[in-house]
Amino acid sequence: MASCLRNQIKRDIDNVLFSDFGEMHIIDDKEVLAIVEKNTSKLLNDRFRQGFDGSYEVYLYVHAKVRDLIRLPNEGDYCRVDGLTYSVISATDDCGLAILILGSDVG
Repeated sequence: MASCLRNQIKRDIDNVLFSDFGEMHIIDDKEVLAIVEKNTSKLLNDRFRQGFDGSYEVYLYVHAKVRDLIRLPNEGDYCRVDGLTYSVISATDDCGLAILILGSDVG
C-alpha cells in the first residue's frame, strides 16, 4: 500500500505539480523546472538579531525534482538561485521532491 501511494505521489509531482506551477530557474548553475516562492520580512526589533540593525530576512522556498538538481544541498551549504546566493536552512527529499528553505540577510 505504501509503495502504491509513493508511486502515485511521484506521478502527481511529474504530471500535476510542476506542469501547472513550475517555472524555469537556475539552481547552482543548472536550469531546473522549479517552484520558487520568496518571503521577505522586515525585522521590527533588532535586539533579536544582533548585528543586523534594520536588516531584512529573505527566505526562499524552493520545490524541485531531486533528480533535476546537481545535488541535494546540506544544511549550512550555500545554494545559488537565479544568480543570488542563499544559505541552506533546510533541504529534504520527500518522495523525489526536493524541498529547500534558503535564507539571506539584506541590509
